[in-house]
Amino acid sequence: MKSEWRKINGYIVKDIQQRTIITIYGAVTYYRRRHSYFDKEKNKQCYTFLVDREFQVERKQRISLHLKLKILEEISSGSRQVDILKLYRVSGISQMTISNVIRQFNFANLLNCKNKSYQKIKVDKYLYAWIDVTLDFLHNLLKKLQIFVKRQ
Repeated sequence: MKSEWRKINGYIVKDIQQRTIITIYGAVTYYRRRHSYFDKEKNKQCYTFLVDREFQVERKQRISLHLKLKILEEISSGSRQVDILKLYRVSGISQMTISNVIRQFNFANLLNCKNKSYQKIKVDKYLYAWIDVTLDFLHNLLKKLQIFVKRQ
């Protein structure tokens, strides 16, 4: 961010602090400036770290968003926590860290999706889906649900 922009908006540098964030490549330490500014809505002096806004890092965040997404991606693909620990050994995360990432993820938002924007498909009697031979488990599941599948 340019210094002219900071001066125009009333940001004044107060001090410099050190911050460490765990990423896929390991711990990354950087220095950040704490700025003070006058908030007209709250009518008081406030403090912020502009570099945290730019990096999209929250106040007490210790793990990068990219690493959190990678952990959730591995969990959704069926990997165990031990496998994830081996995969991201360089980052130095623990099994408790992986559990916390999973627990903090809000699954309720996924389940509360509103289907108003989607059009319902009318199915008379049969639903035909073209699937690959490698998806036998899906074929067996559909067979149990009494949905007939036409294979290639």
